[in-house]
Amino acid sequence: MGIITVWWPLYMAEGLVKAATAAISIFTAIKLFQIIPAFLQDVTERKNSEKELIKREEMFRAIISGAKAYGIFMLDTKGHILTWNEGAHKINEYTEDEVLGKHFSIFFLKKDLAAKKPQRELEIARALGQYEEEGERVRKDGTTYYAHIGITAIKDLEGNLSGFSKIVRDITPQRRFIEEMTFKTAQLERTIGERNELLRNTEAQLKLFVENGTSAIVMLDEELKVIASSRAFTLMNQLNAHITGKHLYELFPVIKESVKEQHTQCVRDGRVFKEDNYPTNTDPNRFVNYEMRPWHKADGKIGGIIISTTDVTEAVVQKRHIQEASSPGHAA
Repeated sequence: MGIITVWWPLYMAEGLVKAATAAISIFTAIKLFQIIPAFLQDVTERKNSEKELIKREEMFRAIISGAKAYGIFMLDTKGHILTWNEGAHKINEYTEDEVLGKHFSIFFLKKDLAAKKPQRELEIARALGQYEEEGERVRKDGTTYYAHIGITAIKDLEGNLSGFSKIVRDITPQRRFIEEMTFKTAQLERTIGERNELLRNTEAQLKLFVENGTSAIVMLDEELKVIASSRAFTLMNQLNAHITGKHLYELFPVIKESVKEQHTQCVRDGRVFKEDNYPTNTDPNRFVNYEMRPWHKADGKIGGIIISTTDVTEAVVQKRHIQEASSPGHAA
């Protein structure tokens, strides 16, 4: 009886502990069953996300690797080549085995190497995040080409520089076309300059020809003001020797409207007019043959009119005498 009395409380205490432990275990199990599905779902989503990222990365690598129009490759922080694609091989002619691990300065001209241009490009990309230019680069065989170049700094999640990506596009055909067009434009400008100089010289020579001509010639501008005239012209028309700058209609107030229209069409349209046995404005008993034609300025535009006249009064008078002498009334 004494033994039972001593162990009974201990036995009861042990039972209570076991019961409490069992209760807690059941509660924990219930909670675990509640949490596990969410945990498993989270793990599954992460695995799916990782698979999607891997898939995208593989696709991205495949695109870069197969790109032929662009050279796309990675550099480490010091400029050594880490990756190489088909476009880079096509442009630079190096195979992947030949170029991996090499410094990207192998693509630079000697003068650019001396000026430390490769290092400067990386420094700018590191400081600003990117570097871009168009410049001349060297292929494996030593020939050069023009390239459009973009370098981008690559940083990790903590913002530390982990390397650079470089994209190169061969723009040699476009650059050659621009150079050819620039050369042809310069040639054309020289030709136009020479032509303008020739025309300026021609204009000056034309003025000298008019002023020193033995025929009666006057040179007018677009407004029909006298630029130059020959001495024969002023003598024929009984004008003062100093008529430069004066308007043609000021010198000859009486001019037929039909002749004024010829002046207008000659200046405006470049038409040429000729007329024989025309009575002069100063003396209706004097007759001239005249020719009116445009002259051109250095830019090719019409600068005015040149009028040349020939006194044919004597010929007209003789012709009249012959006609009168041969007429029936005169014979009677």
